[in-house]
Amino acid sequence: MQHTTHILSTLLSRLNQFLHSHSPPLPNLIGIELINEPDPPSDTSLQTWYATSIQKLRSIDYTIPIYIGECWRLDAYSDWLVQSHAGGDALMVLDHHLYRCFTSSDINTPAADHTRALDPETKGHTADHFTSLSEKLGLVPGGSGIVVGEWSGAFNPGSLRTSSSGGWEETKQFIDTQIRLYDKTCAGFFFWTFKKQHPGDFGWSLRDAVGSGTFPDRIGLRSTIPGRVIEPDDIARAKSAIMKVACGKI
Repeated sequence: MQHTTHILSTLLSRLNQFLHSHSPPLPNLIGIELINEPDPPSDTSLQTWYATSIQKLRSIDYTIPIYIGECWRLDAYSDWLVQSHAGGDALMVLDHHLYRCFTSSDINTPAADHTRALDPETKGHTADHFTSLSEKLGLVPGGSGIVVGEWSGAFNPGSLRTSSSGGWEETKQFIDTQIRLYDKTCAGFFFWTFKKQHPGDFGWSLRDAVGSGTFPDRIGLRSTIPGRVIEPDDIARAKSAIMKVACGKI
């Protein structure tokens, strides 16, 4: 555990040196995650190590956002962040990984029920849980939020026994619902994974999901003006205009 803290400290020090070797400093370090999917002997031992490691990293860069895995116990670790003040006055991020295809309960639950539980429009129980957690994390002194650091559109075949589309329609609805939930309640989300060794899996492989239509071909920023969507071309034109202005000043 001490060695891991040392590695994280060294990583952050070297990253900061690299970022500040540019003028202006590079802005694209979005945080440091302490450990991926921890499986501690107890929450107390992990939280004690978290507090020690956070303090060490904050001594190197007090502004760095720090991501922590919550062992699939969102309530326990969101409560800890609120009550412990371990993060100081800078951003803490709770990293949650959401899958619905591994446990016996997942396998015996129909795909439609999984989707319904995540739907923010119908206030499914998981959606309500995410909403309450995001409100609770607003009480963390330095600011906090949920990031779904891993998710997919995959179902176990047991959840697709009654599918008439080979799972395609169910997967599309599941992915669409997750994106709406994460847009509404989370600070970010990362699909797992980009591609598999063998093509054709439109639940696990982002490349195949986009190709088959189960994953939308574009997501991202949306205008606050009703009906107005910020298109990728709009962003590209804005970046190009800013670059021309900057180059004109050199």
